[in-house]
Amino acid sequence: MRKVMSIDATGLNMLKELVADYNKSGSKLILCGVHTQPIFAIQQYGLADEIGEENIHGNIDDALDRARQILGLPKQGRPDDFVASVKREDHN
Repeated sequence: MRKVMSIDATGLNMLKELVADYNKSGSKLILCGVHTQPIFAIQQYGLADEIGEENIHGNIDDALDRARQILGLPKQGRPDDFVASVKREDHN
C-alpha cells in the first residue's frame, strides 16, 4: 500500500470485502507500506481488529517477517541498508 496516501469509504469497503474473503479461505492478509492516513482510517473503520494489528506494517521487510512467523520460519529482519518507504517509519 506504499502508494496509497489516503483511503476513503469506497476503499475501506473493498478492503473489508477482501479481508472477509481471506478469512473465509483461512488465509492471512498482511498489509505493508501503510501510510498514516490509511492506518487511521482502517482503525476508525474497525478493520484493524479484523486484519490484526500484527498484520499491518510500514515496510516490506517487517511484513515478510510476519509471513515467515505465520509459516513457522525464522525472521530475517531488516537489511543493514534499510530505508523507510513511508513517512511514519522515518525516525532518522
